[in-house]
Amino acid sequence: MWVWETTQILKSRKEMQRLQRFLVGDRVTDVFLQLPTLASGSPALDPARRTRNRLGRLVAALHGEGLRVHALDGHATYARQERHAEVLAGLAALAEHNRAAAPVERFDGVHYDVEPYLLPGFNGPRQTEILRDYLELVVDLALAAHDAGLEISFDLPFWFDARDEDTGRDLAVELGGWRALPFEHVVDHADLVCLMDYRTAAWGADGIVAHAARELAYASDHGKRIMVGVETHPLPDERYLKLAGEPLTAPPDGLAADAELVVTQVSGGTARLALVTASRLDEMAPASPEAQTLYWPVRRSVPVPASRVSFGGSDAATLERVLAESEANLRTYPAFAGFAVHHYGSYATLVTH
Repeated sequence: MWVWETTQILKSRKEMQRLQRFLVGDRVTDVFLQLPTLASGSPALDPARRTRNRLGRLVAALHGEGLRVHALDGHATYARQERHAEVLAGLAALAEHNRAAAPVERFDGVHYDVEPYLLPGFNGPRQTEILRDYLELVVDLALAAHDAGLEISFDLPFWFDARDEDTGRDLAVELGGWRALPFEHVVDHADLVCLMDYRTAAWGADGIVAHAARELAYASDHGKRIMVGVETHPLPDERYLKLAGEPLTAPPDGLAADAELVVTQVSGGTARLALVTASRLDEMAPASPEAQTLYWPVRRSVPVPASRVSFGGSDAATLERVLAESEANLRTYPAFAGFAVHHYGSYATLVTH
């Protein structure tokens, strides 16, 4: 089974027809249709606006082709406790839309892409607090969605079952008297999880199959479903940096010439960051007189090439081959519900060129 995720807001009948033709011809079963921020009161869900009528026509057209349609929303800040009421109000607006719409125009489910790990402090002392707030939101959204007759699903990163490489500590959080990993809590309350398994190889320790195995095994034991997500949007090459200890107010002594540092110059509420080697510190542009300069020695530097994460720089044949190889193993898990492809524009470009 193939699943489609689109992040394009459709603004014309022509765009809707183009999307409809593409989805029907590409083995798609579900569409995750991003709406203008539910938590801010999406105009697309306002019965008095023409945008709602256009959205209803699109949902009806997709239903007419046998596709299931989920409303997609999300932002990292939704995890914050102070935004929970607003997010729940957005879900209530979606439920009201379904009540007011003709049956063929109603959404089948609601899907949240929150990603709380993007919040400041997640990789520090606030991690447990942020995770607990996020998981409390998951529980409340699941209850509200089910009361409204909606299926609920969430995006999750594949590493929510991992341990910190330095401390060995996992991400387990106590919720409702039970201590478990974040993905276990979410799977318990969701109908469906889309695992953001953004890799471009099927096999190996860093491949699609290995990263999905634990989640699929858990979901299979609990009668839940998991879609394995892949990325087709072109991404830049990146580097993962692990910094050593607290920042220093002066360059540390005794560094090798090729040792890397992150230099932060803070002034007037803004920060300027630079990654330099010890041998090139003298070449940095001088900071303003009032700036505070801090030095962070780099403990670990790991290159993350885009070709490892996204099929955006590849071709359709490679994507098909890797997914077929992955599916041969993934389908042995009862929980496996297909692939979620992110996203419409990039995937359409990939397969039509």
